[in-house]
Amino acid sequence: MTDYQTIRKLIHRLREADAKWQVTAQREMAERYREVLPEPVWQRLRSNRFNHTELELLDLVAAAGKRGIAYQEVQAEVLYSQSLVSRYTNRLAELGLLVKEHPEYDQKAYQLTVTPAGERMAVLHAELHRQESKFFDQRLTRWSPEEVATTIAVLKSLTREK
Repeated sequence: MTDYQTIRKLIHRLREADAKWQVTAQREMAERYREVLPEPVWQRLRSNRFNHTELELLDLVAAAGKRGIAYQEVQAEVLYSQSLVSRYTNRLAELGLLVKEHPEYDQKAYQLTVTPAGERMAVLHAELHRQESKFFDQRLTRWSPEEVATTIAVLKSLTREK
């Protein structure tokens, strides 16, 4: 096996470990939040059918607070296509996590606000990231600072284009 093949295999294993952790953590979180989330949201969370992009969009709307955020601002803030943002905001609205309303002054525009259930999901998402960081930070404590720095440097060099 070449060095490149070994690196690819190890990166694949790291992705698998991360994905396995995500599924397990999301299910554990779903159980803890069962009583405070609407049933369709809980079912979707339990079956691992939220993707990270949906949760990022929800976080962005939740960060705007009660005043909400214009759909155009969301679109300008993210790197996703208009159709993807539209599809995901519609899905989040159908699940009762967001409210989409036309402002009085512009019937073509949308204002997005988060619902109480959406706020709970945003908190859940933040907690999931804290747990993820803690999990992987604990694994890295076995490494010396030099090993961590070398690994980061190698991975950065592999992702740079010449």
